[in-house]
Amino acid sequence: MAADDTTFGTEMRGYRKEEVDSALHELRRELDKANAERTESAKEVKRLLAVNEDLQAELDETGSPTYAGLGTKLENTLRVAEEQSTRLIGQADIDAENLRTTTTAEMAKLRADTAAESQRVMDAANSAATKLLSDAREQAESQLSRAQADAEALTQDAIREAITLRGAVATEAAEARATAQREAAAMRAEAERAAAEVKAAATREATEAREAAAELARDAEKGRADYENENARLRADLARDLEQGRTDLARELETGRAELEAEIATAREALANETAAAQEKLANDTSAAYEKLRVETQTALARQRAEAKAAADALAADTEAARAALEAETTGARTALEAEITGRRAELEAELSGARAALKSEVESTRAALEAELASSRAELEHELTTGRADLEARTTAAHNQLKAETASARASLAAEIAEKQSSLEAEITERRASLEAEVNETTARLKNDVEKQTTDLARDIARQRAELASEAETTRAALAHERDETRSTLEREATDARAALEAELAALRDEAEKQALARHQEATAQTKQYLDEAQVQLAETARQAAAKRQETAHLDTTSKNEARAVRDAAETKARELVETAEARAKALVDDAEKRSAQLVSDAEERLRNIRIERDTVAGYFENLRGVLQQAEKISTES
Repeated sequence: MAADDTTFGTEMRGYRKEEVDSALHELRRELDKANAERTESAKEVKRLLAVNEDLQAELDETGSPTYAGLGTKLENTLRVAEEQSTRLIGQADIDAENLRTTTTAEMAKLRADTAAESQRVMDAANSAATKLLSDAREQAESQLSRAQADAEALTQDAIREAITLRGAVATEAAEARATAQREAAAMRAEAERAAAEVKAAATREATEAREAAAELARDAEKGRADYENENARLRADLARDLEQGRTDLARELETGRAELEAEIATAREALANETAAAQEKLANDTSAAYEKLRVETQTALARQRAEAKAAADALAADTEAARAALEAETTGARTALEAEITGRRAELEAELSGARAALKSEVESTRAALEAELASSRAELEHELTTGRADLEARTTAAHNQLKAETASARASLAAEIAEKQSSLEAEITERRASLEAEVNETTARLKNDVEKQTTDLARDIARQRAELASEAETTRAALAHERDETRSTLEREATDARAALEAELAALRDEAEKQALARHQEATAQTKQYLDEAQVQLAETARQAAAKRQETAHLDTTSKNEARAVRDAAETKARELVETAEARAKALVDDAEKRSAQLVSDAEERLRNIRIERDTVAGYFENLRGVLQQAEKISTES
């Protein structure tokens, strides 16, 4: 048998072909072995039939002694022999009917067991399909939940970034406005003595500050519009992905349901066809066996009746001839015969006691008749001997017929059972192999489709997230560059204007103006440094978010691969379990067939041994009776 722990290694698209072919070759070798054992059983049955024919030939060689010198009660003896023959034939018919009933019951039980096993296999397949569908549904729901959570997290991150940017812009605008107001107040407080040019410069600075505030407001509006556009795009992508996921899941569920319904319909149709074929075959075999047994029984009965009639006619003729001779000799030889019969009676009783011990259960009535007739007269003794001989011949014939009937019935039952076992085993192996191959192919195709779909979806998500991250980084980088250039231009313009205004001031205010210019330059430098620091912080935050997104993408990739690997391992485990179960069932069926064949052969041999013992006993009894009859005829002739 194939090893119960046989496992198939996996490759890119399923099991390794060499290992699967090896397992199939092993199963074929086991099937050939079972066929060879069945052939050996058939040879053994043929040998037993040959032994039976030899025994019949030995029984025929026993021969029929002469019936000369029999008594006057031959008619009663023949009637008793015919009644015993009829009773034995009826008992043989009853035994044959019991054997047919037992065989029918065993066939019905085997058919019921096969139907129950088929139903159990169908239930197991339905359970496995339901479990696979539920697992696929749970995986789809889990992936959908993760996608929704990721989309929600991305939305919240975008909202937080927009709020942060809006707050930063508002803070910068407020600080710029406050700075401008403070500078204007300081300029008004310290330059009250300045001329109209200083007032114009202050007015110009205020105007530029308002323009800067307006530009900042426009930038904020632009950022808000960009955020709304990005948010709308993300929501549209999410809705499209959700719809695609729902469509894929519905299509997979519909495909799985259709395949399962097709498999169930195919299995039911195959089971119905197999059941109908088995029932038709059983009915045909039963009818043929019954008809054959009936014909053989009628033929044997007619032959026995013809032989009995011929023997009766011969005995009647011999009896008439012997009666005339005996009537002439009876008067002169009666005294001597009675004395000799008295001595012979003791010897005959001793011989008959041994025969009665061996055939106590079969010739009880014959022994009583012999003892009664021996006690009365020589004629009754001869008549009893004839009756016993005829009874033994009838019993021998009936036993022979019964042996033939039992052998034929056992041979037919054994052949039918072996054929049915073989066909059932081959059909079940074929069906299990086809079901296993279909299930393995279906599981492999489904696993391949799931892996390809998950890989495609994951690649699409990764590409989309990379594009979004690149777009977001580029937008942030452009905004920072724009803000940095604008701030630098503003500072340069303010410094130029301040220098031009300071050059136009009075010489008296030059020192103070230089101090104020120095203070403003230092403040501008600090503000520029602050802007640069904030830009670097935002750039670092953007880089950190990009790294987090890349890490999340790698985690999603690893998780998807692990899930695919787990699904594939589960499918391989299930396929391996199905293969082991099929091998175990095949082994159990083969062992059961071997045990039944051995039991039938053993029963047939036991019956043959019993019949051989009975034959030896009957032959011995015949020899003793033949000796007694020969001695009686010799005495009659001498007298």
